[in-house]
Amino acid sequence: YLQFHSFWQPFVILLKIPLDFIGVFIALLLTRQALNLSVAIGLLTLVGVAVNNAIVLIDLANKLQETEKMLPREALLEAVHIRTRPILMTGLTTIFGLLPAAIGMGIGSEIHQPFAITIIGGMITGIFFSLNVVPALYEGIGKLAAKIG
Repeated sequence: YLQFHSFWQPFVILLKIPLDFIGVFIALLLTRQALNLSVAIGLLTLVGVAVNNAIVLIDLANKLQETEKMLPREALLEAVHIRTRPILMTGLTTIFGLLPAAIGMGIGSEIHQPFAITIIGGMITGIFFSLNVVPALYEGIGKLAAKIG
């Protein structure tokens, strides 16, 4: 509430977290990894990164509405246009940085592999959801919140 001055915008960010878990569970199923402590730590790490991407996007849309006097839809489209490259770069560097651990290279790979697979799976879907679903949720829930008052 303190950052966005509303209750519905943080709700949009929180709705994105379960969507990112879809990619995690698909990746874990494909690689036949069990749920364990490494996966749990990976989920916590993923939540931090995923929430950050959504916050950056929504914060920019809010700033564009205030400073440029844009309509919510215009501000969202501009925010997605401006933030696509940073979100992609953050996600892809994370994915490529964790690939050696996900493949199982090196000493202790049994511990690091589930962690890496968890984050990679979540980041793949997280990038898509950050750039597509978060703006749709923001606009839809924003209209609903405006009607309610």
